[in-house]
Amino acid sequence: TVHNVAPAALITGPSSSVATFDATFVLSASDPSQLDQAAGFVFQIDWNGDDIVDQTVSGGNLSITHSFSASGTYSITVVAIDKDGGTSSEVVLTHTVATVG
Repeated sequence: TVHNVAPAALITGPSSSVATFDATFVLSASDPSQLDQAAGFVFQIDWNGDDIVDQTVSGGNLSITHSFSASGTYSITVVAIDKDGGTSSEVVLTHTVATVG
């Protein structure tokens, strides 16, 4: 019996930005299967920590921009899914947004 091993997701980016201005984040994942790694991943992103997927993107290492409309502290949550349906654990990046001023 061969079992699919889930990928490990990663999000990196700045710890802070200014409301309405784009911030750039990098999404990546690693998988012990070379075939899964080569196929890339589906990333589900929850930009505000409300447990609702706000955006879904696909690829390998992705650079993605996002702007927050209001100041505050946000928990950005990312999950990676491999081509076989293996789902990573959630990874969280805390991001603080300041008011334009």
